[in-house]
Amino acid sequence: MSLRCDVLPADTVSPETARDMWRLFDRYYSGIGPERFESDFRAKDTVFVIRDGIRVVGFNSLKIVPIDGLRVMYAGDMLIAAEVRGLASAAFFRAWAAALWKKCDWWCALASGPRTFRIPYVMFNRVTPNEIEDETPEETALRHQLARREYGTAYDARTGVVRLPGAYVQKGADAEVREDYPLDDFFKTRNPGWIQGDELVSLVCLHPENWSRRARRLLRTNGA
Repeated sequence: MSLRCDVLPADTVSPETARDMWRLFDRYYSGIGPERFESDFRAKDTVFVIRDGIRVVGFNSLKIVPIDGLRVMYAGDMLIAAEVRGLASAAFFRAWAAALWKKCDWWCALASGPRTFRIPYVMFNRVTPNEIEDETPEETALRHQLARREYGTAYDARTGVVRLPGAYVQKGADAEVREDYPLDDFFKTRNPGWIQGDELVSLVCLHPENWSRRARRLLRTNGA
């Protein structure tokens, strides 16, 4: 297995790569077609494409938006083929961490399922809301501000959930995780409509002090 993660400007992704990304997406999700899928990722700044040889086995996209003097990151869901998730996740996170280190202040994160919800908790020391500590009033206000800025009336501040028109949903068995999966119960309690495509918003500070030990190890691997 020869895994690598290519980091590309969104507008340079080739039609062939876009087609392969769509085929992987269509394996795991339903609810939108290839045109909407491609429009969504090309609206971002950067695309991460994970390959096993020439085969696309994962991807993610993100953009960084200036808001009131802050650099705010919005990202699409990370998708990695089930059969390569362990090794491919490491390749992706090394590239992802290097691309963001000291280049962004906050991440307004969306999670459509337990796997994507857990990612910030692995990479960062503090994520809100969480099941252990209360969110500060300042964090709550900022989370609402950033979510409303990007998602408008699709964001419900009472629940912290985004319900986009024409939301996509996970297919079949891949929507579920093992019984003891970390944060599974918390995520599903905060986002009971996740199986219909509702997405829960989390707030993540990207200041260097908030990066976890695991994230810092990945950065050292890249020489950051």
